[in-house]
Amino acid sequence: MKSVRVWYTKTGRLKYISHLDMNRVMSRIVRRARLPVWCTEGFNPHPHITFALPLSLGFESDYEAMDIRLTDDGMPLDYVRECFAAAAPDGMSVLSVSEPVSKFKDIRFARFLISFECDCSADIERLMASGAIPVEKSTKKGGTRTVDIYPLISAHSCAEGQRGTVLDITLSAGNDDNVNPMLFVGAVEKDCGRDLPIGSVRRTMLYDKDMNEFV
Repeated sequence: MKSVRVWYTKTGRLKYISHLDMNRVMSRIVRRARLPVWCTEGFNPHPHITFALPLSLGFESDYEAMDIRLTDDGMPLDYVRECFAAAAPDGMSVLSVSEPVSKFKDIRFARFLISFECDCSADIERLMASGAIPVEKSTKKGGTRTVDIYPLISAHSCAEGQRGTVLDITLSAGNDDNVNPMLFVGAVEKDCGRDLPIGSVRRTMLYDKDMNEFV
């Protein structure tokens, strides 16, 4: 038995599928691909699938990863990719299949492109220049706590898109300091006193603690 890592995109209508439902979608794809995937034991056996980092509903991604276990150690990875690609729905492109190098718990940062349908680069830069961005963050116990997310922002830059500002931002992820990009957007809106319409949010990369691309 060996573990393999499937790299894929989640775009288009797939962004409306929740993480829980994505697990079911992947189970169907695995069965449709007719791959020798190891299944859990028990009353209701299902393919053993592990995802890298849950993606919020409504977000797209260019860099998703999941691990499965194959009972056939000798199956070529290129063949596994072809089987997945043939069974994948619209909005999912299978980028590659590889043997895992890092563990999912090693993910520490995520990079996002946020496309605003307005010009708000000055508002973003003014907030970043403040040196502190306090936000209300939900806790596991159902409450909230105030967190300064400024030190949890690794990098950011603004550019002008077709409809407005495009923000490229890298945030802490994969641990207790995980920052949803909408927390940052909410902080900008609160600071500038207006709503900032968003066209799309896309996760483009995952990194480890040393800012190396997660593999």
